[in-house]
Amino acid sequence: MLRKKDTKQQVVVSGNCHCFSGWKGSRCEELDFLPVISHTGLQLSNNTSTWGGSVIYRQGMYHMFASEMVLQCGLEYWTTNSQVIRATSKMPYGPYKKQQVILPTFAHEPNVVEAPSGEIVLFVTASPPPSRVITPIDCRKSNGRSRSPQKLPQPRDTYMLWAFHPEGPWSEPVLVFNSSQWNADYWNKTHKLVWCDSNLNGIILNDSSFLGLWRRCETANLLTIPHRLWASNWKDPSTYQPHLEPLFVLGGSGSEDPSNIWTTRTSDVGLAYHALWHDEQSTRCMLGQCSANGRHAFSLDGVSWRYANTDAYNETIVFENGKTIRVDTRARPHVIIDPTNNQLLALSTGVQLDQTSGYVWTLVQPLRRSSFSMGKKKKVST
Repeated sequence: MLRKKDTKQQVVVSGNCHCFSGWKGSRCEELDFLPVISHTGLQLSNNTSTWGGSVIYRQGMYHMFASEMVLQCGLEYWTTNSQVIRATSKMPYGPYKKQQVILPTFAHEPNVVEAPSGEIVLFVTASPPPSRVITPIDCRKSNGRSRSPQKLPQPRDTYMLWAFHPEGPWSEPVLVFNSSQWNADYWNKTHKLVWCDSNLNGIILNDSSFLGLWRRCETANLLTIPHRLWASNWKDPSTYQPHLEPLFVLGGSGSEDPSNIWTTRTSDVGLAYHALWHDEQSTRCMLGQCSANGRHAFSLDGVSWRYANTDAYNETIVFENGKTIRVDTRARPHVIIDPTNNQLLALSTGVQLDQTSGYVWTLVQPLRRSSFSMGKKKKVST
């Protein structure tokens, strides 16, 4: 939200605020969606689940990095059957077509950011290290309904790898966030050790430093509380410093799944930092109940963040043919950014229609007033 017009960004008047393109509401906290275009996003054949799509643009192509559940398993098997894939589309909304496997099982929730030196940097959750492969579970033998059995919980550490081209070659993954040190707690119902993935995402700044956002499962009630992380050099794991002070005080379970951070330039204070979070103030995904809404947060210095009071998106999804659906879960938000003017083009989220099936897919929904609209140039008013 900005109260002064930025000459380098498109803005529209909404209530008492000047909203950047793609936003609406009296405080510019709601995403201004267009209907979902049919057969877009990432939906693989044979009822194969995908979860969340992080997207960059390179040389006329949009590249999405997403989680794929192998052997036609649902999301409940993510700790054994998730692998990281790359899919491409000439349009930001898709449809995206799978091109390659970046990391085999187990690897999950990829978040892609770009370095000013040209590298494509991928943060992933994995255990054991991505250089080893976990044999996936054949969930078809149990009709795909039961949760993946685990004798002991596995650490869900965060690794980083990079490449100069989306198709690679990729560097060897390096550990940047140790769950054993920063993100382990005791489950208050079973008193067994439970490992919590950090959801690490962020932005690499022009000086090669990394501003990150992560969530911590606070003891003993598995509250997922947002925190920040700072690294003086994104390529040097020894400089990654997680901060334990919460970004904001929230009810319920807080929030998780921070999106990629994007920036806007203000006319008075310089850069503003923005991110979306999957809001969990009424649910607890760690206990099997997930919500379908997300909220916007912003910061003027990267340290102090303000969390919105209203949802940026919710469970209601409208399609261009007039059909409306309400999903049970909508999480893993990522914004897709127009490389020509830094405006928001679309929102990518992982969605689950209901809990009767573990099937999930990656939805991409366009935003109003973006410079692209279904492949055609569109005028943007200020």
